[in-house]
Amino acid sequence: MGKLAEKGEIQTKKKNFLEIVIYILFGLGPLTGNVIQVLQRAISEDFNVTNDQVLFSITAFMVPFALIQLISGAISDSKGRFPVIIGGLVIFNTGMLISMLSISFEMFIISNVIAGIGFGFVNPVLIALISDISRKADIPKKMGYLGAIANLMVGIGPFIAGQMVILGWESVYILFFSIGILSLFLLFFVKRPPQENLGGGMRQLISDISLEIKRPSIILLISSSFLISHTFLAINIWTSRALSEAFSETIIGNLLLISGLIGAIA
Repeated sequence: MGKLAEKGEIQTKKKNFLEIVIYILFGLGPLTGNVIQVLQRAISEDFNVTNDQVLFSITAFMVPFALIQLISGAISDSKGRFPVIIGGLVIFNTGMLISMLSISFEMFIISNVIAGIGFGFVNPVLIALISDISRKADIPKKMGYLGAIANLMVGIGPFIAGQMVILGWESVYILFFSIGILSLFLLFFVKRPPQENLGGGMRQLISDISLEIKRPSIILLISSSFLISHTFLAINIWTSRALSEAFSETIIGNLLLISGLIGAIA
């Protein structure tokens, strides 16, 4: 009986540790995707391009990121959560490595496309994985945590970039590459935990969504969230673009941090 209790305690600790890794990884995408708002002046001067051209790197990251999410969940259902997350992280880290070694603007844009593809394999599978390892009653709360972390990282990314740009914009990507490599090691350390709600995960999530979207109030909520999130991102981009000519990267990063904090609270 004592051995069973000890084994259960170990599994609980591993599961809690895995949750922490999931939260770290879920925040990594927003963390990296918004630093351009602060780094645009430094990158534009380095590659001799305009600020508007630099901002295109956000699109280069977000479009493949959005498209890959359409298939990555289904792939994780057949191939497993961990292989898809690890494969996506390897691709993402490759993008970060190319970013910090870029010798041309074209190379930098390609690196963002690669990073977006990689994180497209990571992001939705993390949602499925936390559903797999959580009790059904705890899933809504865990989803709330994920949403808050994502919004918080939207502000923390530019804040970090604003403090590190003095070392060179490449130093920011070195940091993110290091976080990605560390996350890979943590995933290998945790390995595969037992699933509590078998039969759940992405398939159950899709089933739940198919039922919920038949309700008009849910459709209104989704539409409102879409408009609010994109307006929030657009305002941040416009703000950073306007301020980049007059203020230092540190000040811009601090302002965007405040917006991220407000988004996380909301």
